[in-house]
Amino acid sequence: MKFNSIKTLLIIILIIGLLSWALFPIFYSLIISLSGFELPTKFGFPKEITLSNYIEALKDKEVWNAAWNSVLIGFGATFISIFTSIPAAYAFSRSNNKLSNFLLYLFLFFRLFPWVALAFPIFYLMARFRLVDTYWGVSISHSVWIIPTSIWYLKGFFDMAPLELEESALVDGANPIQVLTRVVLPLVVPGLIAVSILAFIASYTEYLYSLILTRTHTTTLPVLMAGYLSEFKVEWRKISAISILSSIPMILFYSYTLSFMKRGTLTGVIKG
Repeated sequence: MKFNSIKTLLIIILIIGLLSWALFPIFYSLIISLSGFELPTKFGFPKEITLSNYIEALKDKEVWNAAWNSVLIGFGATFISIFTSIPAAYAFSRSNNKLSNFLLYLFLFFRLFPWVALAFPIFYLMARFRLVDTYWGVSISHSVWIIPTSIWYLKGFFDMAPLELEESALVDGANPIQVLTRVVLPLVVPGLIAVSILAFIASYTEYLYSLILTRTHTTTLPVLMAGYLSEFKVEWRKISAISILSSIPMILFYSYTLSFMKRGTLTGVIKG
């Protein structure tokens, strides 16, 4: 009994330590965003607490435009990634040969490739097709890195779908597309939502490709915040305020999709 109590206490301490390590940057960014003229030189609360940094950020039209651009590009990249990853992941899940395994690991190798190495080729292709500084151009560039990860995640969910239901649907006269859309996809709705959340966050926070592919019309929040860093001045308070405000769309998107994830889980359990 004593050993179990010590073990539980150590687990609680470990969890608290990990949460503190993960939430410390967010908490300190919140402190900076609420500080007045003087920034806290050491960790602690500022002498003057004010909301002027948030008011200034909310009054800035560039912040609203960048937030809108980030949301649109995030949804576009998510749609492209999920739409293309579903058939690929399903094919990899239902095929078991050397070629499919080689292609699957090739996707993983491509995902591990340095982002910077492909920055110029992607920029060249987007410039060639006149997609620079367009929503679709930035969304497509983001999906290049999201698709390989989405395929690997979705393949795991497709692997858990029972083959007996697919075989029964084929016997009843359904074609492979109907089997995928009407039988398999309803069973993996929680997985689709989870991958969609990861895809949206990856696109919403992406900086490198957004920097090289945006000019004036499609500037995203990460690119806008980087513009407040200069050789002579760093607007830490405004950057912190925008970073806190920029988390709101991700929280809303996660909260909205969480209800569908729960509903999809219950549907999968009933059908399973």
